[in-house]
Amino acid sequence: MSSKRLLVVDDEPDFREFVVEVAEGLGYHVESAANGAEFKVLFDACQPDVAVVDVVMPGIDGIELVSWLADQATNLRLIMVTGFTLHYTELAKKLGEARGLHSVTTLHKPVRLAALREAITADD
Repeated sequence: MSSKRLLVVDDEPDFREFVVEVAEGLGYHVESAANGAEFKVLFDACQPDVAVVDVVMPGIDGIELVSWLADQATNLRLIMVTGFTLHYTELAKKLGEARGLHSVTTLHKPVRLAALREAITADD
């Protein structure tokens, strides 16, 4: 099993599968969640190095997850994505950085393959 771990949360199954395929191709062990509640459950078991988080989801959204991740005192690299206005990801990035998350990247859907690869492997 790879020592590099990634956790993705997005309510769009096709995007989750895209991230899983790309990350596995880069040598990551990947877990995926369809919503914020699943993400929280998988987080402790997975202990990810990288998290790909959709900003706009029903229930627990990406902004709430940024705050929750900051409370976990994690050193993971966070990749925030949205298909809506870029202001959502910029807000999430500013919140994450203000709350002490050390690496927050933003991507806009549709995400280009090269951009996703670059974001996932930024500190490898």
